[in-house]
Amino acid sequence: MLAAALAVPVLSACGPERVGARPAGGFAFEGVRVFDGERVIGSGTVLVSGAELVGVGERIEIPTGYERIDGTGRTLLPGLIDAHSHLMPSTDPPRFGVTTELELGTVAEQRGDVRTQRASTAPTARADLWSAGTLVTVPGGHGTQAFPGLATLGPNDDPAAFVDQRIAEGADHLKLVIEHRDHDGSPMPTLSDRQLRALITAAAERGLRTLAHVTRTDDALLAIDAGISGLAHVCADRPVDRTLIDRALDRGVFMISTSAYDLGTARRREGDRSIYADPRIAPRLSGFQRAILDTPFPESPWMNDSWLDRGRANTRILRAAGVPILAGTDAPIPGLINGVSLLACLESLVGPGLDPVTALTTATAAPADAFGLTDRGRLQAGHRADLVLVAGDPTTKITDLRAIEAVWKNGHPIDLNPTP
Repeated sequence: MLAAALAVPVLSACGPERVGARPAGGFAFEGVRVFDGERVIGSGTVLVSGAELVGVGERIEIPTGYERIDGTGRTLLPGLIDAHSHLMPSTDPPRFGVTTELELGTVAEQRGDVRTQRASTAPTARADLWSAGTLVTVPGGHGTQAFPGLATLGPNDDPAAFVDQRIAEGADHLKLVIEHRDHDGSPMPTLSDRQLRALITAAAERGLRTLAHVTRTDDALLAIDAGISGLAHVCADRPVDRTLIDRALDRGVFMISTSAYDLGTARRREGDRSIYADPRIAPRLSGFQRAILDTPFPESPWMNDSWLDRGRANTRILRAAGVPILAGTDAPIPGLINGVSLLACLESLVGPGLDPVTALTTATAAPADAFGLTDRGRLQAGHRADLVLVAGDPTTKITDLRAIEAVWKNGHPIDLNPTP
């Protein structure tokens, strides 16, 4: 209904890709609040031609033939980027504004030809994907419980050859596992310091970014000293200290806040999970999505309330100190799904020391910069027309991001109704 009011019609479903048609001559938002990925334009104009943004600013002339969309009272944002997800296309992230996913561990056979898809500007109802492919762990290490038959790095295996195998599978980056304990607290084997350094060196020589799964500060410091590009989680075993901050800043390391993951696993307070019952969100959840959200995550002796609170506090301290923070979900796992759980993550980030604009940057410009994505994450000429239009102003009230009125992927409107 909204798409018709915006003069950008949505067509009926056609196969698995439920997308709409875009105007042949382009379309323009006028009088809309613009969050460009870093800053806010109070009342701006945004021009879209084909799959590309061709103009963003306060005073831009709208070409003849463009369809006009009245943006009064609305905010236009870049398509959101989930910096820590796992492959589950059926959870429809674009319907909740997530048009790009940075995947951090999956079975290569499930991934498909993501490079062809993300290079295309054709209509699609899927988020573009950059993938780590097979995560890098040891026999019996973290990750093997989720992916039976996973290729692992044994003590006598060549780390450089292992990296080459991941590249041959199509990996865009690598995720290295440094984890000494299972969810229940039992010990697990993990990469040695020698393996870690050899893997990072081999990846860097081949032009790949490396991310480390860590949950303990000492392991984070080890990974940073070894040359890691980023950390897949913000550690919460103890309050962040100056040593970690200084080393991260010195090495240019980014960190991914998976606070939505924390909400799904550590506790389920009504206030933390109210987003999924919100009438602006609930009708758009499919039965499959509800089933995942309603599945309880196993109890853990160490992922408790204190761990959650420290994680939030550490994230805000790190961001205030200048460490790049990206937002991620770690979905899909029990209690979390791709797409809407990123909105929950952004809401959890906002608090003392971190305002809504900064939180929105963690899912737009910040991940684009960290992963070298030069055509998305910002609203600027030459970028993809991946767009999210919301009612209200999430740059001052982050929960307004729940009020998604329309999403465009490659300049085509996405059907916001759940798939059967």
